[in-house]
Amino acid sequence: MVDTLVASLGYGATFLAMVVVITVVHEFGHFLAARHFGVRVEAFAVGFGKELLGWTDTRGTRWKLCLLPLGGYVRMFGEGDRMDEARPRSMTDDARSYATLPAGRRAAILLAGPLANLAFAVAALAALVLIVGRVVPSPEIGVVDPAGAAAAAGLHAGDRIIAVDGRPIDSFAAVDAAVAGAAGRDIVLTVTRDGMGRSVVVRPATVARDGALRGDIGAVAAGRERVAVGPLAAGAFAFEQTAAFTAHNIAFIRQVATGARGLEDLAGPLRIAQISGRKVAELGLAALVVITAMLSVNVGLFNLLPIPLLDGGHLLFLAVERLRGRRVSHRVQRLCVVGGLTAVLAFSLATALNDVLHLAS
Repeated sequence: MVDTLVASLGYGATFLAMVVVITVVHEFGHFLAARHFGVRVEAFAVGFGKELLGWTDTRGTRWKLCLLPLGGYVRMFGEGDRMDEARPRSMTDDARSYATLPAGRRAAILLAGPLANLAFAVAALAALVLIVGRVVPSPEIGVVDPAGAAAAAGLHAGDRIIAVDGRPIDSFAAVDAAVAGAAGRDIVLTVTRDGMGRSVVVRPATVARDGALRGDIGAVAAGRERVAVGPLAAGAFAFEQTAAFTAHNIAFIRQVATGARGLEDLAGPLRIAQISGRKVAELGLAALVVITAMLSVNVGLFNLLPIPLLDGGHLLFLAVERLRGRRVSHRVQRLCVVGGLTAVLAFSLATALNDVLHLAS
């Protein structure tokens, strides 16, 4: 019982640490964009509630750490002004007010938070891969099909493929990619065997796979191994992984919105904290970085949903403003925000209930 409690506290602490990091990244995106457009940022807060410590910088921004570390916010001068009603000119006409910015610049500030989350995911994954390398299918041959093209060319288990048609490769995935488009024509594999290099001509067979015809040499990798990568390769890999995860999440959101998937498939804070804590305990710092990057993408996409209260909801108001030629009234915005808050709370309760039922089962 004590061990379970200690583990749960550890999971919770890990999750809160990720929440703080992701929140700071998101709000820092808004902050940088606001500063870029000359808006005075009145406060940058990590957490909510009573201020525990803080300081005011030379440009008038109050940086503070608050009691409840469950999020954060950036408060800009003039944000939320009732532009459709009479206000003191000192507010609406101030060049450093968010309210006086053109709609395009206000949209850029709103988008900066979610984009910062996506950029953080790329940067975190790139740094991780640059430091620890990539785990890839080994270019060493593990099993050879006796009836396949590799066997016919004299290749066998233990041979290590280092190049295809003169192009260096570092994984069997690269071999498969090169072979896939070479069905029925000769390719040259450079391999090492017992420390000696040799070139072998192989003609991949044509096979049907995944609904298409592709080349196959009849060999598989010996296993997986870690390889070092340079900055450009690390950045490209991180961008591809972030793009793939973003696309996966967009597809998931679409499925939930259309009813193809139910809310029971959603994981809330309790389950995320449990999964994160276990993965970090098993795999260490690398798992923490990967999970934090994935959650950062989730937060960025969630904030882009067209729900009043979220960045996406405010972007929706700006889109309506551009179409109408005037701003949405403060009263309508306030009513929509109440509705958005209700929707977000209902969503949070649903995911929390899912977590409880899942953990109890």
